[in-house]
Amino acid sequence: MVALVGIPYFLPSPMRIFVKRVLIIINKSWEADAALSAIFNDDICHPDLDYKAKSGGVFTLDRKTLDFPRTEAQGSRTPRSVFSTANYRYELWCIQNIMTPQPDSNPDPLYYSNSYQKSVDFPKILQYSSDPVAMVVAFGTAGAPTEVSKNGGLVIGSNAFIYDVPPAPLPAPPTPPPVPGPKYKRPQFGQLLPSSVNPKLFDRINLGMAPLAMHLYFELKTLLPPINPAPNFPLVAGPGIVAVSDVNITNYGQFATTDPAALKAYATLCKPPVNPPVPPPDYNTPYSVETTHGLIRLEAGCKNFIFISAITDRDAYFNNEVTPRANAHNFSCAFNGGVFLSWFLPLLERNRELVG
Repeated sequence: MVALVGIPYFLPSPMRIFVKRVLIIINKSWEADAALSAIFNDDICHPDLDYKAKSGGVFTLDRKTLDFPRTEAQGSRTPRSVFSTANYRYELWCIQNIMTPQPDSNPDPLYYSNSYQKSVDFPKILQYSSDPVAMVVAFGTAGAPTEVSKNGGLVIGSNAFIYDVPPAPLPAPPTPPPVPGPKYKRPQFGQLLPSSVNPKLFDRINLGMAPLAMHLYFELKTLLPPINPAPNFPLVAGPGIVAVSDVNITNYGQFATTDPAALKAYATLCKPPVNPPVPPPDYNTPYSVETTHGLIRLEAGCKNFIFISAITDRDAYFNNEVTPRANAHNFSCAFNGGVFLSWFLPLLERNRELVG
């Protein structure tokens, strides 16, 4: 059964055949648009994601659910695209797109970054189908806590840590204080959220990226971000890499203080190695700092979890490496993540025994 736009897959049918879902969940709409612009570009998309084949193709694009460019109304309960194979249904979602439209009574410019509202609308993704979820992949832009630029590259891991950002200081009188909205709260904040993903899948990622031909492919297809780009296309992937997520951010200016606080909170929980840069084999390295990977891990309720961070900046240099040319810089990095996705989905299909 094929879903029409706005109509979920779980319509009743006596001949219903269940297909496992692989959910690729993207945070912001501009990240989704950038990634999809790579996936649906004939000259960019990896040839293994051959969704245009008339016969014999592994991936079939469900064009009735394709929403690129975006035309669905804000808050619609629909994915941005769906690819079906004999083994899985790969659904690409965008959290911002499914969020309840911003009410006129709420002028908050960061409404679509609000962690609480993201969690309220998140069930729309899970309720789209009653089919079982095999894997969840979180996708979004992030900073990397490193002095060596990884800008334009990717960090891929499987664990998450959520840091609850304290309320921002109140403005000085006579400016009236903001009316506080509901906060996103979960008892798992401040804990390492492990993944049950098969670590051999990361071996396949690194092995697949190793050949010279793959290096050339990504060098030729990816974009160079305009500010302090990495000298090549760096990809760091490992099951012990942790996404550190700041939730309840109310002001982008907070990143300068909340990111270091989040990393410090993680270091307090999980002691860093004594003699870096050679950590012990069992140490989970925090190498991605953003706002939503941890929320996706928690709200999806699926431990078979991977995150893909498209790196935009060295974490301590957000204001220097993102904000001056934010649109071009962010787009190029998210685009590169889309180039990777076009290769990564076929990798999952070829290694389904490692997916679940």
